[in-house]
Amino acid sequence: MGKTTLAVHWARRLTDHFPDGQVHLNLRGFDPAIPPMRPAEAVRSVLDTLGVQAARIPAELDAQAALYRSLMAGRRMLLLLDNAATADQVRPLLPGEPGSLVLVTSRAQLTGLVADGGAYPVLVDLLPPADARKLLAGRVGTDRVTAESAAADRIVRTCARLPLALAVIGARLAVQPTLSLTALADQLDADRLTALDTGDPAVDVRAALSWSYLRLEPAAARVFRLLGLHPAEAGLAAVASLAGEPIPETRRLVAGLVRVHLVDEATAERYTLHDLLRTYAAELVTAGDPAEAQAARTRMRDHYLHSAYAAALRLHPARRPITLPPPAAGVTVAEPSDAAAWFRSEDRGLLAAIRESAAEGDDRYAWRLAWTLADYQDREGRWRDWIDTQTAAAEAAQRLDDRAWQMFAHRSTAGGAIRLQRYDLAREQLKRSAGLAAGLGDLIAQAQAEHTLAWLYEGEKDPAAAMVHGEQAAALFAATGEQRFAARARAGVGWNAALTGDYERALTLCTEALAVQRKLEDRAGLAGTLDSLGYIRHHRGDLAGAAADYREAIRLYQEDSDRIGMANTRARLAETLAQAGDEAAAHEERTQALSILDDLDPAAAEALRKATGEQP
Repeated sequence: MGKTTLAVHWARRLTDHFPDGQVHLNLRGFDPAIPPMRPAEAVRSVLDTLGVQAARIPAELDAQAALYRSLMAGRRMLLLLDNAATADQVRPLLPGEPGSLVLVTSRAQLTGLVADGGAYPVLVDLLPPADARKLLAGRVGTDRVTAESAAADRIVRTCARLPLALAVIGARLAVQPTLSLTALADQLDADRLTALDTGDPAVDVRAALSWSYLRLEPAAARVFRLLGLHPAEAGLAAVASLAGEPIPETRRLVAGLVRVHLVDEATAERYTLHDLLRTYAAELVTAGDPAEAQAARTRMRDHYLHSAYAAALRLHPARRPITLPPPAAGVTVAEPSDAAAWFRSEDRGLLAAIRESAAEGDDRYAWRLAWTLADYQDREGRWRDWIDTQTAAAEAAQRLDDRAWQMFAHRSTAGGAIRLQRYDLAREQLKRSAGLAAGLGDLIAQAQAEHTLAWLYEGEKDPAAAMVHGEQAAALFAATGEQRFAARARAGVGWNAALTGDYERALTLCTEALAVQRKLEDRAGLAGTLDSLGYIRHHRGDLAGAAADYREAIRLYQEDSDRIGMANTRARLAETLAQAGDEAAAHEERTQALSILDDLDPAAAEALRKATGEQP
């Protein structure tokens, strides 16, 4: 019926009435390829749009809604909630006081929202015949409509006076000036009359879009169909994998789809379909060859798994690897030079792939893909996503009765919980992981659980307990010959010793660990140990030595795209520089630390400002 077009047009006319801005959110209520947006996801999307950092958003829906309402207080904004499936999607986004306006579009009546939310229903009905004819004339010219008046009326009638169907037909006539309205009306009568006469907007859109689709060369038509299998915005390598075609040929085919507006190029070589086009493409691929669709789905998942695996090892080369099956023929594996940037651009597609594969029972894929995301989600402050994906991985591994995979997923979930200071959850997850490790006799996994437990106690401000578990981790790592992680564990003990004021022991342990890490070229371990040594030297009065250690650590964190590590070290370097009397340099380091923490960990940013008096 053109609800979204009407709503957006109307909203634009009201810009001056809502000086604090407008937000447009697609709730995906009737998208066959992607589940409707959950209420919590909807609130989080709006909070993101309002500039709230990920780490500041509460975990529970009620708390999220309360934060949203507090931010909306005193503002005059227009919120357009498009394609709502239920009133429950909308209710958490209703402001708590007058001043702003919420405009909702839906195929459902949402009677409950009218009853208890004070909503005013507006029925968007068929265009009156005169207006439908005027719309067509606006696209193809009044002269052509007047010259073939009877054919124009037939087109209006067989399009059921639906705005989108008329707009698409008008576009075809506009770009094909030699095509008569009578000839097009005859095509409608012969091929599409039954569908267009139903009055169902989905049927009408399907009929209208088919004209553009049927004009495509076969290879391009195949790519369009297969894009109906992709759940989100897709990079060129993902599209190439779907199609099983080389990159140059895929680039050519997608360019053709962009030209006829069947695909949008969101950014350079990243493509998306709006809801109606994705619906149409999905129906086409579903009605086609099931074997072709399944093969394309397998290639897409192999693309994401192998690309994400390569990116994960770039972020953390020392990770204990997992075994992947070889990618299917025709898969293009991305090899990004900037692994963190690749993860950021593919974040939605990766999360959707995990959800869909788990829902379809492809547990081995879901678990492996979740494994690839852990370091990225940690370093980018996406700690709630970290918990969610690893929880899904643990459930998948449990269904597979694979205790080794369960063991990793529980331990990884604990890492996200520690970041969010959910220590009870972390302890429960570590207990499960350690129990599985003991049952398997996996000393490395037991050591990793102890190492994570030391991190948990450090978060709880209990360095003595952290040292006990850190020493146990170091001993277990050493017993297995894992020198890299044994050194990291010893450095962790040294750090906690420093927190207790035992700087001599801390210096000895961290210096020993540093020698091993330099020998093994363990860049991530080196960064952490240098940060600890900077802290130790600072408190021993060696300010110049502390600053040198901190700066080397910052350089290594930058090379590893570890923004959290970089921010924390910059904050400590600022303390050293301030004590040395260089307040200008200290201010610069604090500013850079806060720019990261504001994005990833607002609570830490607030604590730093409170401790230093630094202004926002």
